Amino acid sequence: MPHGTSGQWMAAARPPPHELSGRERANHAAYIVSVLNRAGDPGQVEELRRIAVQGGFLSAPLRRRVWPILLNLHIPSDSRQRETEPALDHREKKQVLLDVVRSMTHFAMRRDEREARLKQLRRVIDSVLAANPSLHYYQGYNDVCSVAIMVMDNEDAARQVAEVAAHHYDTHTHTNTCCTAGS
Repeated sequence: MPHGTSGQWMAAARPPPHELSGRERANHAAYIVSVLNRAGDPGQVEELRRIAVQGGFLSAPLRRRVWPILLNLHIPSDSRQRETEPALDHREKKQVLLDVVRSMTHFAMRRDEREARLKQLRRVIDSVLAANPSLHYYQGYNDVCSVAIMVMDNEDAARQVAEVAAHHYDTHTHTNTCCTAGS
């Protein structure tokens, strides 16, 4: 699977350079949907990248459809995790907890909503690290996961950040910096 860059994912999360309104917004949304409907078209990914920079993806529902394509993620639908699973254990749980409590301070939300999102964030990171013992937590991974949680539901966020960690941030999740020195 080809490696992408964090810029591809983060560009899709950035607000558009100017706010679209009315007819212009509706036309832009319709165009995004038309590009999404061109599955398998060799120019689809390039066009979605262009849209990310020139106008953005406008809404969480559109981002949920676009991000897996931009990141070349192929996640089987039966890989969803259930909320009823017991807490997942991994070797870096203490550091994750320390970072999670300091997360999502830059998003405008009520206190109770932030607390709920932080629980989701911890669950997502814990599930990714517990399910992928070869991955290691690194400073800032909580911020990557925070963006996914703000857009995706808890299950989709867990699946997508697991794929991102394994295929796009894999050099940063090694046990030491031997493999990241040149990146």
